[in-house]
Amino acid sequence: ILYPCSFFQVLGIPIKSVDIAISRIIPVDVLDEKEYGEMIAKEIACSLSDKGTDSTYLNNIATHLSRYAKKPFKYRVYVDNYMGVPNAYALPGGVIVVSKELLTVLNSEAEVAAIIAHEMGHIELSHCFEAVKYELLMRKIKNASFGQLADIAIVMLIRHSFSKIQENEADEYAYNLILQTKYDPLCVGKAFKSLDSWYEKYTDNRQSDDKADIIRDYFLSHPPLKLRIEKFTELAQVWWKTHPKEKRFWGKRCC
Repeated sequence: ILYPCSFFQVLGIPIKSVDIAISRIIPVDVLDEKEYGEMIAKEIACSLSDKGTDSTYLNNIATHLSRYAKKPFKYRVYVDNYMGVPNAYALPGGVIVVSKELLTVLNSEAEVAAIIAHEMGHIELSHCFEAVKYELLMRKIKNASFGQLADIAIVMLIRHSFSKIQENEADEYAYNLILQTKYDPLCVGKAFKSLDSWYEKYTDNRQSDDKADIIRDYFLSHPPLKLRIEKFTELAQVWWKTHPKEKRFWGKRCC
């Protein structure tokens, strides 16, 4: 049985006090994604913060992007300083976790927005919630506390691999979302290119270990990055040909 914050206790991450609402028992078949997201956010907040410079910056981007979202969630982004690799993952109810290392790999605000938009795609397209509901069904869980349900979602989705079809759907969602914003649509392909460059450097310079296996499996479970780069770069180039006077934002590092 999983208890509130148990996942983070396993990792040895410091624990904060937990709201008593997390212990409330709820029938799984009436689980509401918005309320579920609130409890997942409380669980995540045991150890990760949505405060601080990086978190404030990422949440400002998410707030901008969420203006074009359809689900009635408050999108929240948390920074994980413990993951050790560039990664991001989505959880039901509008919760997104971004690793500190991802911020060092991406080279512009527009690229960061593309990755957040991709994770939003998994949420908006119900990939996360459906995956968790399926897991609960497989475990034959009928009643559980919100804390237990939040733990199940976090533990499952931190290493969960969506299908290549779902990843492509999230990519396309991200691209179409970016088109509605101030960002250059070329950022989607560029974000994938930055990840691809890191991956090639990482696999060349690191010996096989548990972390390397996680990264290898993560990239193998997704559509090939080079195909994603080519697809979304070409789409953006076509868009620019029909919008030659458009002005879009990158927000690149100056130093």
